[in-house]
Amino acid sequence: MKTKKILSNGFLLIATIILIYCIFVVIQARRTGEEVFIFGYKPYIVQSGSMEPALRVNSLIIVRQGGFEQVEIGDKISFRAPGFDVNVCHRVIAKYNR
Repeated sequence: MKTKKILSNGFLLIATIILIYCIFVVIQARRTGEEVFIFGYKPYIVQSGSMEPALRVNSLIIVRQGGFEQVEIGDKISFRAPGFDVNVCHRVIAKYNR
């Protein structure tokens, strides 16, 4: 019985720490206006059918933060297009260094 109680208390402690961290991240994001990645990841909801059937409208996708060097041809990427207030998802068909 003691083992279950210890595990239950440990889970509760970890869940509380994660919740406090998430609240802090949301407050920080609203203050700075920047996108916030939690542990390098961020969830998005697909809003258009441009990537169907690979990504269906209203699907939840998890985006990993990264840079140009990490992208490979065939990867699906999400980025903020200049002049737009939403993220765009596309499949990489070529890479060019500028």
